[in-house]
Amino acid sequence: SSPTILLPRCNGFHLRKGCACFPDKATSGTTNPLLPTALEGVYGDRFPPPSLPVRPAFVLGASRLSYSSLDGVLFDKTQTTLIRFPFGRLGDYTIPDSVTRIEYSAFMGCGGLTSVTIPDSVTSIGRAAFIGCRSLTSVTIPDSVTSIGDRAFSGCSSLTSVTIPDSVTSVGASAFRDCESLERIVFEGDAAEVGEAAFRDLSSNAKIFINPEAKGFGSRFEGLPVEFLPKEVEISTVSTGAARSHSQSKRSRTPPIGSIQPVT
Repeated sequence: SSPTILLPRCNGFHLRKGCACFPDKATSGTTNPLLPTALEGVYGDRFPPPSLPVRPAFVLGASRLSYSSLDGVLFDKTQTTLIRFPFGRLGDYTIPDSVTRIEYSAFMGCGGLTSVTIPDSVTSIGRAAFIGCRSLTSVTIPDSVTSIGDRAFSGCSSLTSVTIPDSVTSVGASAFRDCESLERIVFEGDAAEVGEAAFRDLSSNAKIFINPEAKGFGSRFEGLPVEFLPKEVEISTVSTGAARSHSQSKRSRTPPIGSIQPVT
């Protein structure tokens, strides 16, 4: 098995605002990396550096000042900001209801993450939050989210569909770029402000689906064809042989073949 790591409080590595640079060598002695209580920023594209083994959890010392750990995931002290999801975790994950913000690069490069559920307490998804999560096949974005940051889901090559709720007013540059399996993008409201290349280099079959009353779209949006979602279909199942009625309704999110017309 790979060696265990103990990171000393501040000895042997350099700290500066917005970055944590760790040494190539660390002292063996504990199951997971012990983050220093003096650390003021856990961000950047090199956290942790490739020279450190991948770990399934973050463990904090008893005298932690600005951070907390829940189920091996790193949060701020109040657990309202999710700072870093451990690289070594596999499978699905449900973000706690206390979280209101997903920090920059919080899930970056977590190749074993397959599904994530974001609670309706979250209002913003930070830059590069899920960049490079190549096994991510499902993400639930609640209607509390108002902004999706630059490169937030870039490189999520297994993601096939995404629904952007009507609460979202901005989608950052390259937010879904290089999601090569992404075919279905549903906007539940009017067109959001979209950054450059937000939906570039997707599946060759990628389409945007909107409600018929949505505003701000044309027959193409951000280079992709636009099609209508069907209106609510009201169907009632009574007894065998009974005719359809309008007493119950069921909304379908799967556009029936041949019934969708492009926006004009």
